[in-house]
Amino acid sequence: MIYKNTETEHIESQDYPLLTSWFAVIGMITMYWSPVERSIDQCVHFLHQEKQIKKSKPTRLNSKLEFIKKHMPETIFTADALVELAASTKQTVQIRDVLVHGVISSYDEQKIEIGKINGKSGDHLIEIFTIDKNRLDKSAQALSYLGENWAKLATALLHHAKNA
Repeated sequence: MIYKNTETEHIESQDYPLLTSWFAVIGMITMYWSPVERSIDQCVHFLHQEKQIKKSKPTRLNSKLEFIKKHMPETIFTADALVELAASTKQTVQIRDVLVHGVISSYDEQKIEIGKINGKSGDHLIEIFTIDKNRLDKSAQALSYLGENWAKLATALLHHAKNA
């Protein structure tokens, strides 16, 4: 038996199509994030190589974005544009984190509620996020935009590295 949450409700067979549609959206958001993350990692790699930095590459998203902002040549991407792209990335990834690391507690045709442990709290707090379909659509569009722009930036850095 598959459970909706950690309480007593279970998913009836007639709920499978609805649950499957939510899983499809969650999977889409997750897969849209993958090219963004790959391009960010490529940017870090190219900059790390070009600057011949002895320290290891950053591994967490915020550290990667700060590294890129610190080392990005202005001739490739302006600081202001990079600040905007990084801010959009941080904002958009939040919903992906909830979807990937949370547990579905309830859902209907229009919204889904997901509980995610607040890892920064000293207590064992589970935050409940209510996400509607419009928000997910906006996140998917934002991830598509981010994927395109981070890919362009990684490609520009690759060409810059080859011509240096």
